[in-house]
Amino acid sequence: MGKITLSDLDAPEIVLESTYFWSPSKNSSGRRYSEKQKATEIYNWLSTLNQEYDLGLTISINADGSVDATKNGSEICYFHYRETCGNVYKKQNFKELLKIVQKELEKKDN
Repeated sequence: MGKITLSDLDAPEIVLESTYFWSPSKNSSGRRYSEKQKATEIYNWLSTLNQEYDLGLTISINADGSVDATKNGSEICYFHYRETCGNVYKKQNFKELLKIVQKELEKKDN
């Protein structure tokens, strides 16, 4: 089995795309709405993966709008999306998530 990628896991578009040239919403309520929508989309995707691969993750949307998943107190993945008046910012790290999904798939193959 080859190395698994985020595309293989049907990651949401926001995870796969660069936001460098994206424009933020024109008003603050639109920006907050976009941030909340992105966080919810990531939360739902991670919840689906958690169930599908029986990963045992604790997934949460934090007060700052970031989404993270932990397992036994260790951070497995992180996503944060923010819009300001002039920019769109995205931070994410899914490396550990890919590793544990890869291990689960290898277990199933054996």
